[in-house]
Amino acid sequence: MLFSIDTDSGLWAEILRAREDEAVMDALIRRHRRFILGCAYRTVHRFVTESDDEYSVALIAFHEAVMGYDDSKGSFKSFAALVIRRRLLDYIDSQTRAGREIPADLMSGETPREDAAPIRLEAQRKIAEQSMEHGREQAAIRDEIEAMQQTLGGYGFTFFDLAACSPRAQKTKTACAAVINVLLADETLLAQLRRTGALPVKALCERAGVPRKIPDNHRKYIIAAAEILAGDYPMLAEYLRFVKKEQVSK
Repeated sequence: MLFSIDTDSGLWAEILRAREDEAVMDALIRRHRRFILGCAYRTVHRFVTESDDEYSVALIAFHEAVMGYDDSKGSFKSFAALVIRRRLLDYIDSQTRAGREIPADLMSGETPREDAAPIRLEAQRKIAEQSMEHGREQAAIRDEIEAMQQTLGGYGFTFFDLAACSPRAQKTKTACAAVINVLLADETLLAQLRRTGALPVKALCERAGVPRKIPDNHRKYIIAAAEILAGDYPMLAEYLRFVKKEQVSK
């Protein structure tokens, strides 16, 4: 099966032109209209039309993604989906905060006691903020996993395959980290991986000083880690901090 990933040279060239030419930008946005609406729908969990404020927010976010994307970040659509979702969550959060400016006791018709009401309202506010923050984090990591699923699909496996192929022993983890860091440090090798879908095993083993069995046995893990650390996946990247630590300790 022919390997493909959506950071092809034609799209990347069009993105570069869109930054300089409004007509090209408009054409790019029109062609991705359904994609933008779909991202908005998946974020707010209801049907969104072009007359809704949410679509305007998503449209601005898509434009931001075009201006901020580079082909080292993997799939453009995955990157754009992340930006759109985050901007919509920020918008929803701002609308919610505006709603919380009305005191709860006034909304219920109760007359607050001068001494107890401020304490109770502050406690309610903190609980609500903590709940919302947790909800945003959960939504953000789900969105990163969904975006990573699209990227890894181009390599022929899924995010959930990683549990079975992740290294367990510390020695193996260290060897995998060495391979990942070589891959991240060399744009040519990373581009070759994305173009072919295959790890450049010989070059990686020589530069990382590891046996061939490391990339052979842990191909999926190495590819996923490289894509996460090279892309815009801050929450997933937290689970790979040891890779960066290995790079620093060299």
